[in-house]
Amino acid sequence: MGANTPSPCAFVLRRRTTLQCQTMLISPVRAALKSGSWTLGVTSRFFASNASPSIPTDSSSSHLRLMFDSPTHWHNTRMSRPSAVRPTGLFGYNDLVSPKALYTAAQIRLRQAQALVDAIIDEKSNSTEEIRRTVKRLDVLSDWLCSVVDMCELLRSVHPDPYYMLAATEILGDLTNYLNQLNTHRGLFLALRRVVDTPQVLASLDPEERRVAELLLIDFEKSGIHMPENSRKRFVDLYDRILRLGHQFSHMSHPGVDHVRFADPERTLVGVPRILMNRFTAGKEVAEVATTWEDASIVLRYCRVEESRRKMFEGMYSALPDQVLKLEELLKTRAKLAELLGAESYANLILSDQMVKSPASVQSFLESLAAQHRPRALEEIRQLEQLKLILSPGSSPTIHGWDRLFYSQFLAQSHAAPASHPQENITAYLSVGTVFQGLSLLFQSLYGISLQPPPGGQRPGEVWNSEVRRLDVVHEKKGVLGVIYCDLFKREEETEGGKSEAPAHFTIRCSRRLDDDETDPVIVNAKVKGNAHGLSWSGAQPVLSGSGLEVVEDGKRYQMPVVVLVMGLRRPVDGSPTLLTVTEVETIFHEMGHAMHSMLARTQFQHIAGTRVSTDFVEVPSILHEQFYLVVQHAGRSSIGSPHAGGEPHPGAQEKDESHGVRGQNAIETQAQLQMALLDQLYHSPALLESSPEHNSNWLGSLIQSGTSNTTAQPETTFKTTAMLQQLQNRVNVIPYAEGTHWQVQFGHLVGYGATYYSYFWARKWAGRVWRQLFMKPGGGGTDLMRWRDGGELVKDELLKWGGGRDPWIGLERMNVVKEGEREGKGPVSTDLQDLGL
Repeated sequence: MGANTPSPCAFVLRRRTTLQCQTMLISPVRAALKSGSWTLGVTSRFFASNASPSIPTDSSSSHLRLMFDSPTHWHNTRMSRPSAVRPTGLFGYNDLVSPKALYTAAQIRLRQAQALVDAIIDEKSNSTEEIRRTVKRLDVLSDWLCSVVDMCELLRSVHPDPYYMLAATEILGDLTNYLNQLNTHRGLFLALRRVVDTPQVLASLDPEERRVAELLLIDFEKSGIHMPENSRKRFVDLYDRILRLGHQFSHMSHPGVDHVRFADPERTLVGVPRILMNRFTAGKEVAEVATTWEDASIVLRYCRVEESRRKMFEGMYSALPDQVLKLEELLKTRAKLAELLGAESYANLILSDQMVKSPASVQSFLESLAAQHRPRALEEIRQLEQLKLILSPGSSPTIHGWDRLFYSQFLAQSHAAPASHPQENITAYLSVGTVFQGLSLLFQSLYGISLQPPPGGQRPGEVWNSEVRRLDVVHEKKGVLGVIYCDLFKREEETEGGKSEAPAHFTIRCSRRLDDDETDPVIVNAKVKGNAHGLSWSGAQPVLSGSGLEVVEDGKRYQMPVVVLVMGLRRPVDGSPTLLTVTEVETIFHEMGHAMHSMLARTQFQHIAGTRVSTDFVEVPSILHEQFYLVVQHAGRSSIGSPHAGGEPHPGAQEKDESHGVRGQNAIETQAQLQMALLDQLYHSPALLESSPEHNSNWLGSLIQSGTSNTTAQPETTFKTTAMLQQLQNRVNVIPYAEGTHWQVQFGHLVGYGATYYSYFWARKWAGRVWRQLFMKPGGGGTDLMRWRDGGELVKDELLKWGGGRDPWIGLERMNVVKEGEREGKGPVSTDLQDLGL
């Protein structure tokens, strides 16, 4: 979960298809390891034994490791012999071999979609069966369009060919506009209403069909489709304005000043290493330090002069008036949209189809967690205060934002891990290949599936760069379930073209049932009409077709799911594989958790396939899979020892883990994240449209009132984002608000995760409970193979296989991890710190 925007594919696609990782909390396993409660012996024995029939340790496992760790091995084995197999196009689509072919595929899909739209709204039959088919037809309509949109979203981010990137961007724009038209199409909405308003039709729907129909109806109504014409016009205006403001805010999400100047740097920046000082002075008598984290953190970490650190901190979190106004305009416009749709607030609107149904429940959850956790953060603050009194006698003991990094470095030194600590030299063992080898072993023990390169290698033309690895997800009985493409390594931009390097999971193709398309003449005719306009796509061959793109289960044909995992790791060289930090290992496990959700969900409809679930549930499988990362450590120790020459970690590997955080200060960081989640709710509360005292009766409104007494800007409203931030931080956080700072303008998640930033805490709560219930014995770490397999099958059957086709509360209840009253929201929606591994 990261700073991503919603997928462009918005019609009958309710969730993001791009999921980016956000590491906010220490995992339960790492917390247990830190506290000493996790026992390692049974895990080590598990991987040390080669006799277990459940986990194969043959040459295929070694091949999996080498395809990531050895460039020579990879380039000798990656490609099928051209003479042995027919070349293909991207993702195995036969003719997707050029930007022109991408344009052609988009045009055909657009015409097929329009033919299907015309048929749906022209359907006059009153038969129950024909009306019922509307749900399936709407899902097919979505799949046809999303098959192109989702692919283009990836290609514009990672394809090295600028013409491909341009084509993908243009197609994305055109199809997004078309999708927005469908979102407000009265004919499609009325066709769906006919389904839910006809009792005999509604009664004939199976549970999956009924859920899809209900979710589609919610989506349509969130688009204002049910409102009078003048209200619909206002909805479109507000929605377009929100998109525009969100785009503008994202581009303005940076400090208000570019640099902070320090005169006489020999005095004002004392403590900064000379080599870094030279970088800032460049031979001048004045130092100019950029307000980027990379540069500013150097001053905050090393400078002994508190006044200089304060100046740097204020520069980092400065803002121009227009940045604050743009954010407030975005938030107020969202509130107006919610009001137009009859919701009390934007948070009420967004949460209506989440696991947590109301802002009050989110508030209760976050407040309970913040109150329980605050003493831990205060204990870390007290340690820093003691250091400050010793190292800076005569100064105020209060730890400010500009003090934390400086004093934490001394705390980290005093708390250095002993040589026998289980995480010692972990990067000496965790190569990329080792991690994927360990993942395959893990998935074998959990689900009976393994990660395997395709037999004979990848087909020519299948991938967009020679460093992309294809992995087949193979079940021990059912065969290939799906495909994962791994684009993990950095590229030389000048020679290979650049790419997005943020960790992300892209859904390219969802699972959905195919064989019943052929029995619906409306769908069949739309396919024919759409491809009857002189566009060339290999004669009579269907658009976006190819061999090996389907899965057969229980006599039914399904679309084979395809996902792409993107990262920006250092590229390996022979004899020196890419070595990973703990954070990078957790990221891979996290993203592969999303991938398993996509692979194991077998639904009739793509609208509810895989990760297309509520925002506050989508991270549960990925966070659950993070908990197993220690398994890879022991897989590495037992199977390959130390891959790096001399057993030394790659230079900089450990530094990278600490570059964006403070070692030993997890509680302070977690408390800050809780503040951010509460601030997100505050910014989307009813108070944005309310100026009279009677509207500010709840805790949010009261907070806003108390936080606006000292501000003078925009006197016509009580809504001030800076005042809200100040009041909330001083109440919840353990580091006081710094006067004159405006951190909120850099809260980029407000665009993509507005009113749902709590989701990561919420998902970690359930992942933690499932982990303890199924995979840890009381009183210690349990890694019994049979218990793991039983637990894995339960996770698959109760959580993963349903995608979004069933309320996740049902599966959690059947796994016995829901406490009395939690689902109904009775009483406080609290949680224990143990749920989050804290």
